[in-house]
Amino acid sequence: MTSELILEAHDDDPDVRLDTLTTEQLDDPMLARSLLIELQRNERKAAQLRATMASVQGTYQARLDALAARERDVRQSLAIYVERNGTASFPDVGSVAIRKNKPTAKVQSDEAFAAWLIARGE
Repeated sequence: MTSELILEAHDDDPDVRLDTLTTEQLDDPMLARSLLIELQRNERKAAQLRATMASVQGTYQARLDALAARERDVRQSLAIYVERNGTASFPDVGSVAIRKNKPTAKVQSDEAFAAWLIARGE
C-alpha cells in the first residue's frame, strides 16, 4: 500500500486525462504509477468524507432523537392537562382536545380472517 506521505505529496497533482496524452505518454510506466496514486488518494479522501458524514449524521440524529423525546413529553403533558381541565384553545398557537375515535377493525392475519369468514358461512 502506498504510504500516506506519498499520497500527501501528490495531493496537488492534476488529474491525469487520458484523452490528452500522446501514445508515448500512454506507454510510460510512470503513468500507471500516477493513476494508482490518484486512485489511492481518492480512496483516502472518500474515507475521510465518509467519517465526517457519519460524525455529522450522528450529531444530528441525536438532536432529532432529543426533539422526538421532548415532543412525546409535551404531548403527554397536554393530554394530562386536557383530562383534568378540558379543551383549551389559543388563537395564536392552536388548540388541544381529546379526540374520541370510533373503534375500527384491523386484519392482522389474512389466513385467520379467511378462516373466520368461512366459519361464519360468509
